[in-house]
Order: sequence, then structure tokens, then C-alpha cells
Amino acid sequence: MWKDEPPLEVVYRTGDQDYCVFHAPMSEKWTPDGRGLYPVDEFNALVFERIKFVIRNVEAEDKDVICNLRGTVFPGDISFTDFAEEHALPSLNLLDVTFCGKVKFTGAPFDGKADFSRVNFLGEASFTGANFRSEAIFSMSMFKGNLDFSDAIFNSETTFSGAAFRGEVTFFNATMFKDRTFFNNTTFESKLRGMDVVFQSEANFHEARFNGDVYFHEAMFGGQAYFRGSQFRDQAVFYRASFVGEGVFREILFGGETNFSFTRFGGNADFSRANFSEKTRFVGADFSDVGHFDFAMFSREVDFERSRWMDTSFAQARFGDLARFLWATFNQPVNFSGIHANESAVQFHQLSESSLSNLIFQEREIDYISFKGCRTWPPTLKLESSPYHDYKACEALFRLLKRTADEEKNMQMVSDWHLKEKLMKLKALLANEKSIDALDKFEDLNSSFCQRSWAWIKLFCFSPLIVKLRLTGLYWFSSGFGERPVRAFWVLAFLCALVLALNAVPTPSWVPSLRTDDFANATLAYIPFTKDIQGDGWIRFGRGLWQFLIAVQFTLFALAVRNRFRR
Repeated sequence: MWKDEPPLEVVYRTGDQDYCVFHAPMSEKWTPDGRGLYPVDEFNALVFERIKFVIRNVEAEDKDVICNLRGTVFPGDISFTDFAEEHALPSLNLLDVTFCGKVKFTGAPFDGKADFSRVNFLGEASFTGANFRSEAIFSMSMFKGNLDFSDAIFNSETTFSGAAFRGEVTFFNATMFKDRTFFNNTTFESKLRGMDVVFQSEANFHEARFNGDVYFHEAMFGGQAYFRGSQFRDQAVFYRASFVGEGVFREILFGGETNFSFTRFGGNADFSRANFSEKTRFVGADFSDVGHFDFAMFSREVDFERSRWMDTSFAQARFGDLARFLWATFNQPVNFSGIHANESAVQFHQLSESSLSNLIFQEREIDYISFKGCRTWPPTLKLESSPYHDYKACEALFRLLKRTADEEKNMQMVSDWHLKEKLMKLKALLANEKSIDALDKFEDLNSSFCQRSWAWIKLFCFSPLIVKLRLTGLYWFSSGFGERPVRAFWVLAFLCALVLALNAVPTPSWVPSLRTDDFANATLAYIPFTKDIQGDGWIRFGRGLWQFLIAVQFTLFALAVRNRFRR
């Protein structure tokens, strides 16, 4: 019995413990007149009369009065719907209550605090259209039947911490939580329907267990949505959901198919160390802030088609099957360093130039990546424009990209990656930032003629000069590594013009007096195709050498033209 109201008649006694009709076990609720057990209707009438007693005290301006039904055992079905049409429910203490049958609070207005902590709902429970104007507490409660909160409104803080839901749970048709809501450490054994549910403030599902299907179609999370450590054992659907604040899915398990298609993440989206066991869809998802997929595990196929990204990291993520980024948009750097996947399983297909410019990956990831339909590539990738240049790594990266393009019969990209590969090798040899800057300016075909000419002059003024005279430097100078036909033509024209100029100058008087002419003639006798060279001694040797240079340059010119038009 309770202390705040007149004592009720004892209906059941065991040992030294007396029980009133409210607290007596269901099988011991005897009527005082000996008629037998209380009929359910009469018992419910006693409950309503008790609530009316509290309401009268509230109306008498005793605002602190709480309707104390703690520990009550409700023997059968009870509906507060008709009662609530005439009376708003006061503050209720339903701690440790047991509802043995169905319970309905449909449309009920709760004017005061509603404490349903550690309540046992053995049958179905309906709070459809209920309006909780103050705090609502369902901590550690057990719902064995279906639970329906459709159209309900929670105006203050709501707590379901540690609750267990054995039947289906429905938050449907814009159920609204206006203040912080806690579902941490809850267990959902069956289906959860959260279509159109609105969380205007923080929603905490920390370490919740979802053993059935979960549907948050078009749900709105206005504050932080905290799912860290939760487990979704079956299907999880967040289709067209909206996360205005931070969405924390860190260290979470998605055991069934997962769908975040067309979901908008307005704040940070943290999926670090999340485990996606089945097929996953992020089609059309919009990540408007920082995204974290570091160390995430995608065991099955994952689809990011037409998704939009800001600053995001997939560092050390694992892809067990295909990962499709078809038509994805990367507006800021997205890091794929250290990922693990099957060969060509991470598909960057039909990406724009700006999106490609924001991809961050290194040599060891290229075997996992596939590029198709990427018609325009940026002048530089993030790896080569990073503050810490590793030109050897860039060279290996572009070599592998060239191989990938060759396997896909994309001849244009073969040429582009070949040029990039050799430029990285040359930069590594130069090892001088001033020379490298001049090299980049000269290779920028969008620069003006004057800018490129000045860069050319500076390039040969800066050290080290010996590198530019090696085969790699000469190969670049003479033909752009066989990829610049215009340059190869002008070098060929220069060699021919230089011969013209030399022939227009009279032979110096000291040339015939050289004592090594016999040596030159003897040397040429061992070289094929030199017997038809006119002249004698070193003049003949020089002409042979020049013919060789022109032949080599013509070959480089032909190679560059072929590479230019083989596409």
C-alpha cells in the first residue's frame, strides 16, 4: 500500500506481508465481500478512481501530487483512451508495474512526468497519438508484445535505457521526440519500424541490439545520432534519412543488408571500424561534412553510386567484394590509403576531372582500383601535389596506372600515364625544387609561350646540370619521352638547321692537318652503313654521328606522332 492516500483494504496476506488489491498477485485479487476474484472491469475502475483522486488534488493547486501506482499488477486488458478524453493524466509513478493484458494509452495526454521504469508489458501496448508533455521514462522495462508509438509526441527528455522489446516496435507517421532521447543498451528482438520518426535533439542508441529488421525510412535526426557499438543483426534501412547533426556509427555491426541510399549526412558521419557483413547501399548518399570509414569492413558488395563526398577517409578499409563509386562526386580530398580489396574491385567509373583530383591513394592500392569512363584527368593527382613528395612512389604509381590503362585498351591514358611516370623519374633525379618548378611550368601546356620559354631557360640554369645530360634528361628534352610530337619536330628541325649552318661556314684551315684522321677512318671501317658517308677522317666521322642523331630524332618524332594519334 502507499502512504500518500487512505489505506486500502487488505485482500491477500502471506506471512507478515499484506497486499491491497493493486499489489496482490493476479491470482490473489479477492474481493472484500467474498465474491471471488476482482473482475477486470471493476479493478480498472479502481485504477481510474485513484487517478481521479490525484487529478482533484492537482486541480486544487497541489502541483506536486503524483499518482503512485508503483508495483501494481494489472490482471487484464486496460484502456486509458476513453478516460483520457475527459482527463489529462497527471504525473504517474508506474515503477515495477505489470500489465498482464493489453494496455492502451491511445491519444492520452500526459501532463506530468510518466515513469514506466521496470514495467512488464506482457501483452500489446499502444501509445498511438499520446502526448508526453513532460519527462517520459521507460528504463529497464520489458515489452513482450507489440508496441506502437505512432503519431506520439515526446516534448521532454525520453529514456528507454536498458529496455527490452520482444515484439514489433512502431514509431510511425512522424512520431516526434523534441528533446534528448535515450535508447542505449536496449534490445529489439523483433522488427523496429521508425518510418518518418523525428528526433529533434540527441538520439542515443549506444550499444543497442537490433535482432530484427530495422526501418528508419525518411527519419530525421536533428541532433547527434549516437549508434556506437550497436548491433544490427538483420536488415537495417535508413533510406532517405536525414542526419542534421553528427551521425556516429563507430564500431557497429551490420549483420544483414544495409541501406543508406539517398541519406543526407549534414554533420560528421563516423563509420570507423564498422562491419558491414552483407550487401550495403549508399546510392545517392550526401556527405556534407567530414566522413570517417577508417578500418571499416565491407564483407560483401557495397554501392556508392552517385554519392557526394566532402573530406572523407577510407584509410585501412577492407572491401571483400566490389565497391562501386560510379558517377560519385568528390568535392574535397577523399583518402583511400592503405585499403585492402580484390584486384580491380574498387571501381571509380565515370568520374569527373575535379573528383579524380581529390582522390588520395598510393602505389600499393592501385592493384585494387579500376578506372573506366574517366574521360578527363586532372593535371596533377593528390599524391604528387602533397607537401611531402615521394617521386619514386609516384613513378611506381603511374607505371601501374599505365599498365591498368593498357589492359583496358585505353590508349590515351597509356600515353598520359607514361609521360607522368617518366616525369616523376626525372624529378627524382633532379632533386631540386627550383628545377622541378621550372619543369612543371614548362610542361603546363596551358601556360603562355613566354612563360614556358622563361621556364625552359631557368631549367637549364638551375643545378644539377649533369642530370639533364643523362639519357632520361635527353629523352625528355628531345621528345617529351616520346609523347610530345611538336617538341620532337622542333628538335629535329634544329638538328637539320644546324647542319645547314655548319655547311655554310668554310672549313677551318687546321682541319686537314689533324694527325688522327687515319684513326677516324680506321674506326669507321668497323661501323656498318658508314662506307657511303662522304668526306675523310674526322669530317666523315662527324657527318656519320650527325646522321645518327638525325635518324634517332626522326624515330622519336615518328614515335611521338604515333603515340599522339593511336588513340
